[in-house]
Amino acid sequence: MIKSKRSFAFVLLISFFSLVFSSLSIDAQKINGVNVVGTSKGFSALDLQPILDLGASHACFIPFAYAEEGESHLSFKNVSWQWKGESIEGVLEGVQLAHQKKLKTIIKPQVWISHGSFTGDFKLNTASEWENFESDYREYILSFARLAEQENVSIFCLGTEFCDWVQARPKFWADLITELRTVYRGKLTYASNWDSFTQFPHWDKLDFIGIDAYFPICNQTTPKLKTLLIGWQTHYNELKNTSDRYNKPILFTEYGYRSVDQCAKEPWESSRGGNVNTIAQYNSYLALFRRFWEQEWFAGGLIWKWYPNHAKAGGIEDNRFTPQNKPAEGLIKEWYRKG
Repeated sequence: MIKSKRSFAFVLLISFFSLVFSSLSIDAQKINGVNVVGTSKGFSALDLQPILDLGASHACFIPFAYAEEGESHLSFKNVSWQWKGESIEGVLEGVQLAHQKKLKTIIKPQVWISHGSFTGDFKLNTASEWENFESDYREYILSFARLAEQENVSIFCLGTEFCDWVQARPKFWADLITELRTVYRGKLTYASNWDSFTQFPHWDKLDFIGIDAYFPICNQTTPKLKTLLIGWQTHYNELKNTSDRYNKPILFTEYGYRSVDQCAKEPWESSRGGNVNTIAQYNSYLALFRRFWEQEWFAGGLIWKWYPNHAKAGGIEDNRFTPQNKPAEGLIKEWYRKG
């Protein structure tokens, strides 16, 4: 009888550790994702197959809201000129199609400020103006959080690059996170800009430290791998220290480089000028993968950006962000297929 009890206890112990290690294995899998560009006509199953072929684990869908600079109103419903792929209807369609393809999903709402102004500089003058804007924003975010819960979306991002607003109104963001936890049971993050992630006050309340990772690391026209790796070191240390401080993994909510000369000098630069340089893009991606992808504290990232019509996207004469149909796509596939 004693032997039987011991055997039973041993089986229970083995089962417990099997579950623990299984959980750790799942959590250790990288988030190998892409930010999917919304289209005027929405998404199709054919649009998502190349993402699966890339080896990606996650497809991120981006619903947009719209604000005029200095005005306290946000629009996101029934905007007549909005593309379907950026609307509630389109995001729902994209998420459902991705799940049919066995892709995990992320929803990352973003606000477009008039004239393309940087979201991080958005300001209002009075408390009442902020309260009006925050009421609209809360409705916007909770609408998509409910959709995320309904569709079993893996990760939800509650905001993108609102540097000044976060500093001016931290309580709003704390209250929003608390409310989100009541309607959405998945993982939460916030997408901070690369130069302000240490200033976000609520990482302790979220599951990932989200960063749009346009760190300047090298001025060379065609940056060499060794130089790029050295250029990452200071940023790497700051990222690691932040992860350690909060005991949270880092997630690059956006990362990528244009296929253009000096692409690692100011990676956020999105103008259409510049000489095409696919080698510069390739080397910059390679340095990022080598520096981060095998680190346990690094959760993974979402490429900026991926167009649904893969056959017509990018190409070796294109100097934009997408790696599609460029040498960098093969490199990404190599790293993403490692799991």
